[in-house]
Amino acid sequence: MRNVAVAGRAAIQRAALGLALVVSGAATASAQLVFDGNLLFNNNASGTLAGQFTGGPVSPTTIAACPAGTNAVTLGTLTDPHNFYADPLLPNAAYPTGSPNFQPALGSPAYTQAVVVPSDGFFEQTRYVGAIGPDLADDWTAGWTYFDSTGSTRQDLHLGGMPNPRPLVIHDNIIANVDQFWGADSNHLIRGQFRVQGGANLRIAAGTVIFEERATLGTIRIDRTSKIFAVGKKDSVIIITVDDPPGTMHTGGGGGLVMNGQARVNNANSCAGDSAASEGGSIGFYGGNDDHDNSGVLSTCASSTQARRSRRTTS
Repeated sequence: MRNVAVAGRAAIQRAALGLALVVSGAATASAQLVFDGNLLFNNNASGTLAGQFTGGPVSPTTIAACPAGTNAVTLGTLTDPHNFYADPLLPNAAYPTGSPNFQPALGSPAYTQAVVVPSDGFFEQTRYVGAIGPDLADDWTAGWTYFDSTGSTRQDLHLGGMPNPRPLVIHDNIIANVDQFWGADSNHLIRGQFRVQGGANLRIAAGTVIFEERATLGTIRIDRTSKIFAVGKKDSVIIITVDDPPGTMHTGGGGGLVMNGQARVNNANSCAGDSAASEGGSIGFYGGNDDHDNSGVLSTCASSTQARRSRRTTS
C-alpha cells in the first residue's frame, strides 16, 4: 500500500502528506488507527506541529477510550512520534480547477524523511513521504487519471457518441447473497444500494464503468463476511462515477464504495457482539473481534490495496 498524500482544503499552502496506518500488534491484536510519519503544514495559523492537532477523547464512556489526559496533540506528537511540520513545496494541488500537480518540487522535505512501515508484508515501503516520489516516473497519475470537474471532454465512459459504446445494466436496489461478476462488456448503473452480504463476493473486471445514480444516491455496499475484488489496469481502469451527463458532472452524486469489516472498534463493545453503525445513513454495521478480517482486493497496476483489517472503508 502506497503512502497517501492529501492537500488540505484544496490549497497548496495547507497540506498533510504521509501515511495513516491501521496495524495489528504482534502480542495483542489491535485495529486502532496509527497516524504517524505524516508531513503537516499550515492547516491553521499556529505554525507548529502541535497546533495542527485539536480534540480529545470522544467520550469517557467510549469502549477502549484514550487514557486520561490523552488528546490529539499527545497522540500526534508523542504517541506517534514521527509526524513533522514543514512546507511540502507542492507546486499546484488545487482541484477541481486547472490541472493539479500533486508531486512535490525537488528539495521537498517529503523526499528527505522516509516513513518506516511495519514489516508485516501488508504495507509497501517507500523512500519518501506521500503518494508521489521525486522522479517523473513516480507520478502514477500521469496518463490515466482524469482531471475534469464537469466531465465535459471525457471520452472514456463508453456512452453513445463515445468510443466503444456499451449497453447499460441497471442494478436496482439489489441484495446479493451469491457471487456476482461485472464485466466490461456493459456499463453498470447502481440505483439505490447494491448490497453484497452473506459471504458473497463481488468481482469487477478491468475496464468496467460503473455509474452511481444521483437521484437515489447509488452506493456499492460490502457487508461483513463478504468481499470485493476489483482489479484494474493502467490501460483498462475501473471507473466509478456519477450518472450526470458529461459536462454537468459534479461531486456528491453517489454513495461510493463502503466496506463494513469485522475488526475491533472503540465506539462499541464489538468483542461482546455489539456493532457500530456506518456513517452516511443506512449503510450497514461494522465491528467484530477479527482484526485480520479481509474484505477483498482493490488493485491498480502492480500495486494492490488489500482491504483487510478495516472496520469501514469508503472511496
